[in-house]
Amino acid sequence: MASEWKTCLIRDAARSVSDTHARGKNRLVFLNTSDVLNGRILNHSYTEVTTWPGQAKKSIRRNDILFSEIRPANGRFAFVDIDADDYVVSTKLMVIRSDPKLVMSRFLFHFLTQKKIFDWLQVIAESRSGTFPQITFDQVAELKLPLPSVEEQQKICRFADALGARIFLLDETNAKLEAIVQTIFKSWFVDFDPVRAKAEGREPDGIDADTAALFPADLVDSKLGDIPRGWRVTTLGSELSVIETGSRPKGGVNGIDVGVPSVGAESIVGIGRFDYGKTKFVARDFFSGMRKGHVSDGDVLLYKDGGRPGVFIPHVTMVGNGFPFEEYCINEHVYRLRARPPIPQAFLFFWLCTDFATEEMKNRGTGVAIPGLNSTAVRGVSLLLPTEEILVQFAGLVDPIVLRILENSKMIHTLSLIRDTLLPRLISGKLRIDSISTELKEL
Repeated sequence: MASEWKTCLIRDAARSVSDTHARGKNRLVFLNTSDVLNGRILNHSYTEVTTWPGQAKKSIRRNDILFSEIRPANGRFAFVDIDADDYVVSTKLMVIRSDPKLVMSRFLFHFLTQKKIFDWLQVIAESRSGTFPQITFDQVAELKLPLPSVEEQQKICRFADALGARIFLLDETNAKLEAIVQTIFKSWFVDFDPVRAKAEGREPDGIDADTAALFPADLVDSKLGDIPRGWRVTTLGSELSVIETGSRPKGGVNGIDVGVPSVGAESIVGIGRFDYGKTKFVARDFFSGMRKGHVSDGDVLLYKDGGRPGVFIPHVTMVGNGFPFEEYCINEHVYRLRARPPIPQAFLFFWLCTDFATEEMKNRGTGVAIPGLNSTAVRGVSLLLPTEEILVQFAGLVDPIVLRILENSKMIHTLSLIRDTLLPRLISGKLRIDSISTELKEL
């Protein structure tokens, strides 16, 4: 099949753009590498300008492709799907413009953002001397580009865009769901909105009468400041049933490509988020012999140590419902935490996400030779607990939302696998859209 298609070098189908047609305008949107992510432009804010931004050397327009010259595999790329005559970009963003007579810009975008292309670019970038792995258009230009018919390009783009839209929608839904829970948690357990409302003789906003009745009507002094009457200040050490790290085999995990996934500190980035490209494995026999570190549904995972000397930035996540894996373990750089009943795991997770807990963990983990939290430091982290009735009410409200986030994250992974498996074969011509089942095309 692929032999039916012509090929050309990207240099013959596209060019690197460096013109400045927006110069002279007094309202611009300036894009840096941080303003593009996973195919989309994040920043759409106009600013008044009296002088040309120092690094804004290139203008862009609809259907351009933006690529960070530094580590584009980190997701710093975008397709310009808007009228962008007033947009200018940093010198660190490569602007690629296709020749529409040869290739659809969207098809070129899908070609360039394949994992195998990113892997190749990363190798090229790291082979260069300098502080940051960097690529140039001259290197991209040497890639051989398949040229199916325009009709076939359109079919492939529709398929890839449909998958991408589903992934984006699920990811956006997860962000909104997490924000809802964060808002509830902050209102109830940080700002004490229901308590303050009752103290002022008002009906608490956003909760029914039965829930409102569970909250006291005044605050009392504590070592954490004012807290609702009847709530207690304790520590994680007093309320955890499990606090343990995992392990790795002697000699590490390099060279182990199959087995049981082993999660390290680099994967602790937040609920429902996981970079499968960083997955490491341990042998099945080693996993079976581990006395601790097996992950269970609902576990809270805490970043134990790492980072640059003198600075510790704690990270925490919550896993379960088969996400990110059905069976896996943690290594020695991650804590697995479980609270004693009746404390819900979701309460533990969102407490550790608060500014108060984050700052306390940061202070406890900084100032040691190797930045991080030993088990004594973790056990000493403060915890504010409401009554059991409020914990039960919170769990009933929040647990279904958390499960939805994890279920959406599993679907995101499934759709990403479908895209990353089929798209290279479609682009190369080894597989044709018409041979894919109707069910897949409708995803």
